Amino acid sequence: MGLDLLTLASFYYDMKEWDAAIDLYDMMGIKAEVEKYPLLKQYISNYHINLIDAERIEKPEMFRTDLHEVLGMLRYRGDKSGLQTYVNDNESYFSNLDQDSYYAIGSFLKSKRLLKKIEADNQGRKEIRLNMCKALEELYEDGIEQGKRDTAINLKRMGLTLDQIAQAVEENVSVVRVWLEGSKLKK
Repeated sequence: MGLDLLTLASFYYDMKEWDAAIDLYDMMGIKAEVEKYPLLKQYISNYHINLIDAERIEKPEMFRTDLHEVLGMLRYRGDKSGLQTYVNDNESYFSNLDQDSYYAIGSFLKSKRLLKKIEADNQGRKEIRLNMCKALEELYEDGIEQGKRDTAINLKRMGLTLDQIAQAVEENVSVVRVWLEGSKLKK
């Protein structure tokens, strides 16, 4: 993968909603001035801007680089089940990602956790390979655990006993106790 995808991912991570400017005059906010003062056209050329909505590319397979899989994955950014299916269907690619591809995917998914994982896994090595399939499974499991933890805290606030809470969230009493003690729950 080259710098192009990495640069695109970095911009995407910080990108705001597009304000519909489709040419240089619109983007610079000088369209009215150019219309008012036609002499400006001689000094400032207008350029049409061609944009790609990366999430809505209909045929990502037309790309012959890593963009194929990465842009294909973006379709499922808001659909956890679809994303997991897509990654599993393309396991040969996603199970052995280079660092730049992994970073690009983390940026496109706007996942601080995936980006932090790169830093943790890298540990000074120049070239590492990462498994996106495993990372998504870990994210999913973390989400389930966080949901159970939040539910346990809410049930405690409702006055349920430790045993009732453990039964409700299908977790060991000692684990629930640690969650509740670690929370900022007022007793």
